[in-house]
Amino acid sequence: MRFICIIFCLGLFSCLNSSIQNESGQSMHQTYTANVTILPLGGIDSAYASFLKKEIPQFYKVVVHVADGAPLPLAAFYKPRQRFIADSLLLFLKARSENKNEYVLGITTNDIATTKGNMVNWGVMGLGYRPGNAGVISAFRLKGNLKNTQQLYNRFLKVALHELGHNFGLDHCADQHCIMVDAEGKNKLDGEEHLCKNCTIVLQKKGIL
Repeated sequence: MRFICIIFCLGLFSCLNSSIQNESGQSMHQTYTANVTILPLGGIDSAYASFLKKEIPQFYKVVVHVADGAPLPLAAFYKPRQRFIADSLLLFLKARSENKNEYVLGITTNDIATTKGNMVNWGVMGLGYRPGNAGVISAFRLKGNLKNTQQLYNRFLKVALHELGHNFGLDHCADQHCIMVDAEGKNKLDGEEHLCKNCTIVLQKKGIL
């Protein structure tokens, strides 16, 4: 059964060093055959994609490419709230994945939302299949209480790592310092520091770490 996993946001997210490590202190470098294609959506600044292209392979063993940008599909636009439906964006992105070893990550600065329980338009930072080959993240909710632009990019990276973790099969984690922690409607990301031991073991067995 395929699940969709969500990051919920209230506004704040934490800084992330460019050399992220797992709990054992081991650096994570690119050797895995999986490919991550970053697809800029809706005219997002190219600096976001460039940053992710550089940093994601320091965490997961993947090769990262940046595709030419594409417009956000109008069919995904929810006019009453001026948002794009993340579930529809996932379908759009999934269609661009050519094989099981290719993961497509859409990135945007536009607001995105999904359904959570009885709430049909819940704003989120990101959404990704678990497992699956598509995820989408948004910088729209990452700008509260920023110290500098670097912090914004680091927050964006953390959301990308979380959604890719779902694509690779990881569920939400109980470790409050793990990249995969469920925010549960709170702003927990300031405390996220690493991929915990349990999540690390799961991805090591799959060859992602």
